[in-house]
Amino acid sequence: MWINWQEIRKLLVVWVGDKSEENLVKSLQILKISLPKTRISLLTFFQTWLDREWEEFLDIKILGQDPTQDLKNVTFCLSQYQFELAIIFTQGNFSGYPSAYLCYLAGIPLRLGQGQEFGGGVFSHYFPKNEAENSSLTLLHQVGLMVQNNGFSPFFPD
Repeated sequence: MWINWQEIRKLLVVWVGDKSEENLVKSLQILKISLPKTRISLLTFFQTWLDREWEEFLDIKILGQDPTQDLKNVTFCLSQYQFELAIIFTQGNFSGYPSAYLCYLAGIPLRLGQGQEFGGGVFSHYFPKNEAENSSLTLLHQVGLMVQNNGFSPFFPD
């Protein structure tokens, strides 16, 4: 199933990592410019590194509590936003599967991400993760938002 990016109005970006990554900022910028009519929200469980450079690319920031401590409440909160798509970016050896499962429980129908382990049907669109690659930019490329070396060029397949 291919995604019609122009129809997505509410997008959740989930950051699974413990610090900021320059390529994540670039990925948010690509998403915001490529999808100008889409409301982009960021969910992270680490607030120590959130700073001003992110704010211009986001409509909503959600600072989640550890979902293992209050899964029912976090799931309910996410379901209230009625997101159409979640993109789960992971840093290093962090796994995106718990976040994908959280998005599944919250009723988000499209869940994109990368991983190294088997996750069943938790991701609606799953891509193998290669540690040598820049994971957030690579994922955008894999789903049809083409990223070029000198910046970015949004490309929407027919």
